[in-house]
Amino acid sequence: MKNLGSPDTVEQPTATRRRSAMVSTLLAGELNRARVLKTLYATGPLARSDLARLTGSTRATIGQIVQPLLDEGLLEEHDPVASGAPGGKPARPVWFSDAGWTVGALLLLPEGAHVALVPAGGRILASQPFNFTRSMR
Repeated sequence: MKNLGSPDTVEQPTATRRRSAMVSTLLAGELNRARVLKTLYATGPLARSDLARLTGSTRATIGQIVQPLLDEGLLEEHDPVASGAPGGKPARPVWFSDAGWTVGALLLLPEGAHVALVPAGGRILASQPFNFTRSMR
C-alpha cells in the first residue's frame, strides 16, 4: 500500500505552452465592431465622431468599422444634422437599416403566441398572432 503523501504519488506538473495575452487582429476587429454596434443599439443614431468618443476609438477606426456595415446594408446614414458649432460639415448619424439583418421574434403567451420579423432597427416588418387550441394545451 502506497502512502498518499509520498513523492511517488504526487503528479508532477507538465510543461505547458504559455498563452499570450494579446488578441489577434481579427479578434480585435470583431470586438471593436461589436462595441460599435452595442453603442448604437444602446444610444440611438450617432455621428461617427460621437461613436468615436463613446467607444474610445479614433474617427479613422470608426470609419473602418462603419463603412463595411454601410456597404453590407446593416447600417444606413441619416440626413445631416447641424452640430451647432460654426463651420464644418454637418454630421450624418448612422443607424440600423430596415434592409439589414432580419431576425425572427417570438412572444409566448398562455393563450397563444405572436411571431414577428424584425430588422436590427427594431421596426416590425411582419407579424402574426397564433392562438393555441385546447388540444395543444
